[in-house]
Amino acid sequence: MHRWWMFVLVAWAVAAGCGIWLLAEVNQVALAQMFAPPRPGLWFGADDLGRAIGPRVLAGAAISCPVVALVVALSLSVGMIVGVSAAWLGGLWDLIAVRIMDVFLAFPGILLAIALAALLGAGMGNVIFALCTVGWVGFARLARAQVLSLKQREHVQAARVLGTPDFQLLRRHVVPLLMGPLVVEAVFAFGTTIAAEAGMSFLGLGAQAPTPSWGNMLREAAQYLLIAPHMLLGPSIAIVSLVLAIQAGGERLRERSR
Repeated sequence: MHRWWMFVLVAWAVAAGCGIWLLAEVNQVALAQMFAPPRPGLWFGADDLGRAIGPRVLAGAAISCPVVALVVALSLSVGMIVGVSAAWLGGLWDLIAVRIMDVFLAFPGILLAIALAALLGAGMGNVIFALCTVGWVGFARLARAQVLSLKQREHVQAARVLGTPDFQLLRRHVVPLLMGPLVVEAVFAFGTTIAAEAGMSFLGLGAQAPTPSWGNMLREAAQYLLIAPHMLLGPSIAIVSLVLAIQAGGERLRERSR
């Protein structure tokens, strides 16, 4: 039971894969079952256009999960490059990088992302850009702190004395030791980014109707909360279960990496 999060993550990975095949079908209108409550064969009920909510949740996983994975991968890559180079080179570049990170950290990340996405306009491409713009900072700070510590270790100093080129030294002796903490950070970032993407879509900045994403499904459900509260169940359960599973998996991974 203590590994429940693994089953949840695998289930949502499978759901995201299956959801790709449902994207062309989940927007079919069926007014005869408009606002239908949950029942066998229609486990999460139907929405205001009679569309089955369950398949739309699966299709939403096929949209939200790849977007979040792309955001985390780009943020990790940019943050690692900035943080490693700042700590390794030092000097003026380190000072500039730290000041840039301080500027970003002076604002709440999600609010800055929302403001940037609103400025650029609605669309998943702009959401990805906005989330990456604020997401790299945490990875950069962690990478910089780790490299400042690792560069003082004896095996790194010995390799440097032996004349090992910087790039080779980083690739063989620093980056492999750095990846453990960064992977743990990436796991937690995956959970927070899912919530952030859903929040931005809820505000109308992400995927636009009729494209199913968990955020805009919640936005549509909020309009009919009094007459069809079941519309909230599917996307809410999806977001909460996936975020909790990722957080549990991240905690487990952090414990094992100590």
